[in-house]
Amino acid sequence: MIKPLKKEIAEAEKNIKNFDFKDSHDESIKKLSEIQMVISNYSLTYATLNMRVRNIEESILSLKNNITQLVENDLIEIYNSAGLYFKGELKRTYEEMVLFHNDVIKNKIDF
Repeated sequence: MIKPLKKEIAEAEKNIKNFDFKDSHDESIKKLSEIQMVISNYSLTYATLNMRVRNIEESILSLKNNITQLVENDLIEIYNSAGLYFKGELKRTYEEMVLFHNDVIKNKIDF
């Protein structure tokens, strides 16, 4: 009775030594690779969208800060030179032009 067990043990040990782990894990490795690719694609999409959101937020902040504060000299110059082209008579005041400019900026922010 011990002889058949020894033979069985020897055969089991031989099977263990000859077992090819590579073939048994090929499918798992393939699935893992596919999952990693999906995660990588989602990460790339997230990073791209996050960068777009950050750029839009920075643009909005910049527009809010520029409502007639930093561009006042430019607006005055535009207003004054417009008078030259319309024979010195403008239908709108400088203040109305500033309000229009601010409305344009606000509409751009809201968009």
